[in-house]
Amino acid sequence: MWSSTKQVVNNEIIRRPIRKTVFIPLDPAGVSQSTYDISNIPFIPDEMIVRTITSLNATGGADGVFSVISDLTDWYIMTSISTLSGSTVIYNARFPINREIKGTYTFKFLDYLKQPATLSMWLTIQLEFIKY
Repeated sequence: MWSSTKQVVNNEIIRRPIRKTVFIPLDPAGVSQSTYDISNIPFIPDEMIVRTITSLNATGGADGVFSVISDLTDWYIMTSISTLSGSTVIYNARFPINREIKGTYTFKFLDYLKQPATLSMWLTIQLEFIKY
């Protein structure tokens, strides 16, 4: 089982967290949800940080702001994205996890009325899983 790394400095134990970064490429063009398999987290993380969101409007379609929710975060909003143009947003939103991360996760896209939205863009979400 993975645990935090330990280092002794001046007779004090310093624990360093274990981190694993995952890049999730999503191509929601023409659909209101995408799935992605995450099977490479070898520890039970205490939290997940949404580090960055990169989006690129694939077709030049209508502009708007949309929310991304996922079963990875118990359906809480992970982020909001704009279809205005290509952009990278440094987000750093933190979510408590405290469970095994293994399997296929669903990412849904909602409009401002919280209704399923069909997007015409590509997304990459950078997640960092941390065990303290």
